[in-house]
Amino acid sequence: MTRRRQRACVALAVAALCGCGPIVYVDQVTTHAQSSVDAAAAADCARLSPYWYTRATMLLHLAREEAARADFQGANHFGHLADQAATEALREVKQDKAAKP
Repeated sequence: MTRRRQRACVALAVAALCGCGPIVYVDQVTTHAQSSVDAAAAADCARLSPYWYTRATMLLHLAREEAARADFQGANHFGHLADQAATEALREVKQDKAAKP
């Protein structure tokens, strides 16, 4: 196999993997969403921002359920929403702490 053909095969394999649902799921849900929910838990958002924290944890749970059914597009969607909710919980807690003397 020529070098040019090898490079083309490698480029094709990389392109195929970039669009693969499970790989995006690992990045979106396992890394970003879980980290955001963990940060919210560490900031005591369960007590100080119960709506957003509960929303984040439930959406993360739904993301994992969808991934278990191999619906990675749905899992990524719920993971993104969980990340947003956890970020909002952290923002709300920081805003409340800044407002209190």
